[in-house]
Amino acid sequence: MREVYRLVGARPGLWLAGSTFGAGLRGADDKRYVQATAGAFEHAMTDPAGMFVIVAHQGYEFHAIDGCDLAAEDPAVWLISEGETMRAAWPSVNEWFRYWSPDIAEHRERLELMREIRPGGPLPGWARDIESP
Repeated sequence: MREVYRLVGARPGLWLAGSTFGAGLRGADDKRYVQATAGAFEHAMTDPAGMFVIVAHQGYEFHAIDGCDLAAEDPAVWLISEGETMRAAWPSVNEWFRYWSPDIAEHRERLELMREIRPGGPLPGWARDIESP
């Protein structure tokens, strides 16, 4: 995860748009909030106090790795959603990345259409993350 954060940084572009990811997370503040949210559920997470929060979405949904799994090569990723659920939603970090990977081809098509409809017009922020052929 640290390598991904190093590459992606604080502005993940199309990756998990609308969520706080990586360097943009508020560290201990987000972790305390997630732990409080987790406390409302019966769950199988072994070490919630040591969890590693990887995504915060709108302050009510979080993705995290169980503290006991931090040394694992490809640990499960938990979904913690305030008032709804707390479960190991993805069996591995690799599966989590596959699930959330943006469809670049689809975004490229949308961008080309926007440029055709409004030549020289404003483009969405994610446009800078797409290279045009």
